[in-house]
Amino acid sequence: MIRRRKAGSANWFAAAFYLASFISPVNASDVELRKLLNLQGCTSFSLTETRVSGETTLHKVNCYGSTHRKVDVVCKARICRLDESANDGESTR
Repeated sequence: MIRRRKAGSANWFAAAFYLASFISPVNASDVELRKLLNLQGCTSFSLTETRVSGETTLHKVNCYGSTHRKVDVVCKARICRLDESANDGESTR
């Protein structure tokens, strides 16, 4: 009995693995962004602007929960944090 291997199946697997290695960091930062917003009481949110510079991403977010507020979140690689400096200027108005 001769076993036949599907043509190109190894190539498809390698291509899928290669593609997944680029997509994974984006998904990881999305998870971190959602966790951070959930901890801030954002039951739902909308991204109003996203800027990318190298590994750093700035998200401007409308946060909806018990109140509506705008927050800035900075994600670098797989870690996200609130951008406190962006909110300092608004609190003095």
